[in-house]
Amino acid sequence: MPGFRVYYVARSRALRRAVEFNPNFALAHAFLATTLAARGVHAEAVNAADHALRLSPGDALVDAQASIAMAYAHFSVGRYADCAEWTERAVERFPEHPRAHAMLLEEGENGVVLNAKTGTPFTLADPCMVRGTQLVYNAAAHQATVKALKEFLTATFNLD
Repeated sequence: MPGFRVYYVARSRALRRAVEFNPNFALAHAFLATTLAARGVHAEAVNAADHALRLSPGDALVDAQASIAMAYAHFSVGRYADCAEWTERAVERFPEHPRAHAMLLEEGENGVVLNAKTGTPFTLADPCMVRGTQLVYNAAAHQATVKALKEFLTATFNLD
């Protein structure tokens, strides 16, 4: 799938620029981690997700996205128990996230990877492999972001 490879390389470049521009942009680090995990760059994905979690420990969206990145990264190297733990954390922290429930996997007999919801063997047709745009809205996160942005702009540009 060269098209996806090119997409993820371009996406990781853009996200790297974002974190270079603002090293404290936790959500960009979390998305970078997801992109790196999709590219199969396990160690770097884990580091980026861990950094995102340290930057913004109380942010449910950052936590969920970083947790999903950790799940993808661990899945890609066959650490299915770790994948399941990070997926459960994502579901717990942000249950409405469109990908949070998708990676609930478990290891069955003879190392077969199973969809934990259905008990059937994991395939590329499972929900976590779905491609395309995913939209999610969290009213509380939106309100907190708008408030923080107003406070930042007011303080930065003396808008009192």
